[in-house]
Amino acid sequence: MIELRRVSKRYGRITVLDDVSFTACPGRVTALIGRPGAGKSLVLRTAVGHVRPSRGSALVDGRPVLSLTKPAATLGAVLRTARVHENWSARNYLGWIADLANLPAGRVHDVLARVDLAYAQGDPVTSFSTPMLHRLALAGALLGDPRTLVVDEVDGFVRASGDQWMCSILRQLADDGRTVLVAARDLGSVVLVADDLVVVEDGRVVATHTVDDHLARTGTTSIRIASPEAWRLQEALHIRGVAAAREHDPASPARAALVVAAGERRTVAALADEIGVDLGEMSLAGVSADTR
Repeated sequence: MIELRRVSKRYGRITVLDDVSFTACPGRVTALIGRPGAGKSLVLRTAVGHVRPSRGSALVDGRPVLSLTKPAATLGAVLRTARVHENWSARNYLGWIADLANLPAGRVHDVLARVDLAYAQGDPVTSFSTPMLHRLALAGALLGDPRTLVVDEVDGFVRASGDQWMCSILRQLADDGRTVLVAARDLGSVVLVADDLVVVEDGRVVATHTVDDHLARTGTTSIRIASPEAWRLQEALHIRGVAAAREHDPASPARAALVVAAGERRTVAALADEIGVDLGEMSLAGVSADTR
C-alpha cells in the first residue's frame, strides 16, 4: 500500500506539490491522471523516496521508503525507460541489478519470461525496440517480486507497444493482491485496467474517485477503440453477447473503430488479452467538461 499524507514540496518560494493526499490500496490499480506538467511524475518520485517532501509523509506499507528492510521485495518502480550500457545484454543488465539487491540469480530468467523477453535475453540492448526497452524496465522493477509497483507514463508504454500487454500485466499483478500505482495523461489509455482515479492539477489532488464513479459523473457512456483488428474483437464480443458498433476511423481509413458500452470495459480487456488483439488507441465517448 502507498499512502501520501498532506505532502508538499517547495523549491525556494515555489510550491510544486501542495497538500497531496491519497492512498493506493492492495489488489487495485490506482491511476494518477493529469495533463503534462500537472505534477504526476513528481508525486510518484516522492512516493518511492526519490524526492523528499518539504512537509507531510510518503509511506509504503506503513513505513517510509528509506526505512524498508527489504526494499526490492516491497517496492518496484518504472520511472523511465531502461538505460543500459551499450555492450550489455538484457541478461547482463538484470543480473547486475539482482547482484546489487542481493537477489537470487534465478530471478533474472523468471522476470524475462514474465515480460516475454526470454527469447532476446542474450541480445545486445542496443538492438531493442522501444517496446522491448519498456519491457526490460518493467522486468527490472519486478526482480524482487515486490508487493507494490509504480509505473510512470504508462500511456507511453501502451502507445509504444500498440497493444494492451502492459495493462494486462498490471491487472494480473493487482489481481494477485499487489498495489499498483500508475500515471497517465488521460484515462482513455488505462480505462480497461484502472480501479481508482486520482486527478492531479498544478501539483494538487483535485479529485479522487473509483473509475466507475468517474465514468458516471462525467457522463461517459462508451469507449471507442481504434484498432486494425476491430473486426476480430467485435466478433469475439458478439460471441460473448456484448454489443459493439463498428465505425470508420477518420484519422486512419485503413483501420476501423469499435464503440463499446463503458460498463463492459473489463470484459473487453479480458477478451482482448485472451485472443491477442491489438487494441490500438482508446478514447472515452460522451464525456462532459467536468473531469472532477
